[in-house]
Amino acid sequence: MSTRSQIIVEGNEEVKLYRHSDGYPYGEYGVLASLVPDVSGFRQLRGHDPYYLPARIMGGQIRRAEKSGRAALKAEKGAGRNTDFARQMYFALGYGIDTVFHSDVEYVYYVRENGNIEVYETHRGWWDTTEDNVWARLGSYASLIGTVTPRTPKSVYQEIGRQQD
Repeated sequence: MSTRSQIIVEGNEEVKLYRHSDGYPYGEYGVLASLVPDVSGFRQLRGHDPYYLPARIMGGQIRRAEKSGRAALKAEKGAGRNTDFARQMYFALGYGIDTVFHSDVEYVYYVRENGNIEVYETHRGWWDTTEDNVWARLGSYASLIGTVTPRTPKSVYQEIGRQQD
């Protein structure tokens, strides 16, 4: 089953970046592996720009997925399996931009103006509400499970959320 997630940038909350799979925070292919360096690198060049930062984030998420996708496709092909679906997921689908919260996300990442990234794990009520206000929704239907600052060591942020699985 896919681990879905959304990323929101403070100051542009109406845009929600969607990741269909591998949306968990931890590990080599988790969201934070590319989100932290992308946010940090962008902020060094441009500061907090809530309109250009989401595009940079989405590009980083897609680049990482395509890298892991090439390896997965090679393995599938080597095993003689049909790769049509995997090719669609890694290179055409899997990421999107929306203006509403998806009801089936497990994690929400909130990139703050100060560069911190808050990681929320959603609760069951998340699926049933139509609340679209970021703070009302996160406050009522999700739990903050970690915050990553620009100085958080990779070894620390790669473990956020692992204990929940």
